[in-house]
Amino acid sequence: MVDHDDVDHWVLLGVPGSGWIAAALFVVVLLALAATASWNDDACAKRSCPEGSKPIVASHECVCVVRAEK
Repeated sequence: MVDHDDVDHWVLLGVPGSGWIAAALFVVVLLALAATASWNDDACAKRSCPEGSKPIVASHECVCVVRAEK
């Protein structure tokens, strides 16, 4: 699964090459990754987990996590 870390890594890579074609391709791929990550978050959130845990996308997988207490 594509997650928001993939979007962050793509942004950190920066625009490959020079010129408007490279910049346009960079933006298109960035928007596609962001949309896919958002869809994966929504799909994961709809899955069920044991009581007290919440589904999230982490490390390219949908996992159930429990919030740590203070």
